[in-house]
Amino acid sequence: MKEQATFSVHVRRVDGAGSDLEFPVDPSWLETELAEYEVVAPCPGSLKVKVTPISPGFWVEGSVDITIVVTCLRCLRPANLDLRIPFKVHMTPGPPSDTHVEESYAQDGSLGVGHFQGEEIVLDNLVRESIVLALPMSPRCPSGCSVEDLYRDDD
Repeated sequence: MKEQATFSVHVRRVDGAGSDLEFPVDPSWLETELAEYEVVAPCPGSLKVKVTPISPGFWVEGSVDITIVVTCLRCLRPANLDLRIPFKVHMTPGPPSDTHVEESYAQDGSLGVGHFQGEEIVLDNLVRESIVLALPMSPRCPSGCSVEDLYRDDD
């Protein structure tokens, strides 16, 4: 049974000059997709994309705006991180894959080439991969941790 796509674009609905689309990013989707990274999403985010027809396929460019809560590695307290994650990829008709985006990066900063089948471009894996690549390896409090925070006992 085919899993329902959260972020999909029907190619027949894309205007010849390109179409601007916006999708809500539900916190439960983020937490499910990023479970292995122990990420909490306190509020909905947004996915904004522009899909432009090119030969062959479509140029997809956009950004994911989300807020996540991670553990600061310095003070071990929850830290809210506001992330704006840009992406761009050339989606071409082709065989399905688990990742949808080949492991290649072009000089223009794009994620390379992805594939879609039929009338629908599914962006779920592209969005997930873009977020995972943007997650900080050593998350810290955005405003910094004060020395007092390190020795304060909240009990």
